[in-house]
Amino acid sequence: MKNVAHPDYELRAGTLLHDPINKEFSKILTPRNITEDLCLYHIAFNKDALSYFTRVPEDLNDRLEKFMSRYGKEMPDKDVEIKKRQAQVLSKQIDSVKAELEELNKKQIELNAKLDEYSKAMEAIHAILDSASAEEKTEEKPEEKTEEKTEEKPADIDTEVKEFIDAGMDLEAIKEAYADSQMSAGEIEEAYNHVVNPVSETPKKGAKKGGSK
Repeated sequence: MKNVAHPDYELRAGTLLHDPINKEFSKILTPRNITEDLCLYHIAFNKDALSYFTRVPEDLNDRLEKFMSRYGKEMPDKDVEIKKRQAQVLSKQIDSVKAELEELNKKQIELNAKLDEYSKAMEAIHAILDSASAEEKTEEKPEEKTEEKTEEKPADIDTEVKEFIDAGMDLEAIKEAYADSQMSAGEIEEAYNHVVNPVSETPKKGAKKGGSK
C-alpha cells in the first residue's frame, strides 16, 4: 500500500504512535512522517489516536470508510468486520466532538455579545458622570470668584488716612503706619492731600472762569 503525503493532518509535537495491530516498525507515526494512509490506519485501529491529532480533515469519516474498504482486501473477513465496527465507534466520537465544538462556539458568540452590551452601558454611565461633574464645576466657579473679589476689595484709604489725621498723626507718621502694606508713599500722600485739602481744585476752576470773563 502506497502512502501519499497529505497536509490535512497534524500531530502534537513529540507524538509517537506505535502500530496497534502488528507492532510493525514501518507503521510508527510521528509528526515527521505523516501520510494519509498512516494517519487513517492509526485513527481506525487505535481508539486513543485521534486525541493526539491537532488537525484532521472535515470529511474524515468518508476517508476512513474508503480506507477500510481498501484495507479489508488485505485482511481476513473476520478482522475486517471488527475494524469496521471500530471505525463506526470512532465516527460517532468524532461527530460528538464536533457537536460540542459547535455548541461552545455558539456560547462564545452569545458571551461576546453580552460583553459588548456591558461595555456600551459602562461607557454611557461614564459619560453621564463626566457630564454631571462638569456641570458641578461650572456652578462652583462664580461663587469662588465672588468670594475672591469680596476678600480682595481694598479698604477706603482716604477714610483710614482721615482717622490717622484726626488722631493727631502727620504725613510721615502715617507713611510709617503703612510701611508693611502694599500702599506706595505716593498713594498715601495723595490720600493725605485729599483729606487735608478736599476742595483744593475748586478755586482754580473759579479763577479760570473769572479770567475768561
